[in-house]
Formats: sequence, C-alpha cells, structure tokens
Amino acid sequence: MDPIAKAERDRKRQTYLDQVQLSAAGDFAAKNTLKQQRAEKAQLEVEQAPTDIQTAMRAVQLDPSALLHASSDVCASRQVLLEAVKHGGDALFYAPPEYQADEEIVLLAVKSNGNSIRFASEELQGYKPIVLAAVTQNGLSLRFASDDLKGDREVVLVAVQQNGRALRHATQKLRGDHEIVEKAVDQNPDALAYAAQELKPELEAKLEKQWIKPRSGQRYA
Repeated sequence: MDPIAKAERDRKRQTYLDQVQLSAAGDFAAKNTLKQQRAEKAQLEVEQAPTDIQTAMRAVQLDPSALLHASSDVCASRQVLLEAVKHGGDALFYAPPEYQADEEIVLLAVKSNGNSIRFASEELQGYKPIVLAAVTQNGLSLRFASDDLKGDREVVLVAVQQNGRALRHATQKLRGDHEIVEKAVDQNPDALAYAAQELKPELEAKLEKQWIKPRSGQRYA
C-alpha cells in the first residue's frame, strides 16, 4: 500500500478510536488525559525508531510535536512534515528553513493553526494568500504578517471579522477605517480600544444602545 494512503487509513482508524473513547469519557479531564497519552505514545514510538520515516508518519498523527524526538533526516522529510503540519500547524517550528519557505507546507500549517505563520519564512509572512489563510483561521495571527499586509484592507477585514481584537495589529490608517473598525467592534466590543480616537464616540454610542460593555466583551442585548 502507498505510504500516504496507509498513513491516512491509520489516521482515520485512530480518530475513530479516539472519538469512541471521548464519547465514553465525556469530560474535560478525560480529554486531556487522552491527549497526554497520545503524546506519550507518539514520543515513545519516535524515540525507539528516530530515523524511521514510517514510524514518524504514524507518530505525528498522534502528536505533531513528536518531531522533537526524531532524527534530523526525518525532520527534513517533506512527506513527514506535510503530515505533521496537517495535524498541528506548530510542527512548522521543527521544519528546516527551506520547508519554512515552502508554500504548500506553510499553507497547510496555517490552515491548521493560523499562528504557526510565525515560523514561516519572512517572504511567506508577506505573501498575501498565506496570510489570508492564517487570519481566516485565527485573526490574531495578523501580528506575524509583514508590515505591508498589516495595511492591506482585505487582509485586515478578514482578520477582524474572525477576531475583533486583531485590530490592534492593523496599521494606524486602517484603525481609522470606519468599516473595518465597525466590523471589529461587532465581533468583539473590546476592539474599540484600538480604534482611532475620532471613531470612538459614534461606536461607543452604538454599543450603549445595544447594551454592550466595551471592555467586558459581554453582550447584554
């Protein structure tokens, strides 16, 4: 069987087993225990065979941080890294520089965890399709974008609609953009703190009418 197909089959099987266990456990403590067990199992598997790519492929499905215990050759495997970032974007941290500059790998990583863009190359932090994918997953990842993209209206609109507090990372000009600020405040009233001063009176009045406390983020209307 093709290694990628086999890895996908094993992932689906493990996901099903995890779902069965979580359904039976039904509480937060049990979920954390299961997560810890998976991490320990992944670490043990890689420590026992740190140079084996197939072992690493299985392990990163359980816990992408298992790459910490793999050999440098395994960490340099594009196949392993693609699998790892798909299950946890922060696995990009373990990638060699050439893969932190690999568009396909970084795109998968930011779709899993927008903040993993902080491990991407400087060039990709300034590449709009990558940044858009990151802020779609987590608006606050705007903080890791290039200065140019922090001033890109489309990027910032997507970011603040995912998380209003992303407004703090926008350029001063866009923090004075009425539509952007309004979208940010609609998503999270706390975003008003980052708006240009001239926009605050109008938006504060709007929040008061809606019975929203700007600094609590709690809606009462």
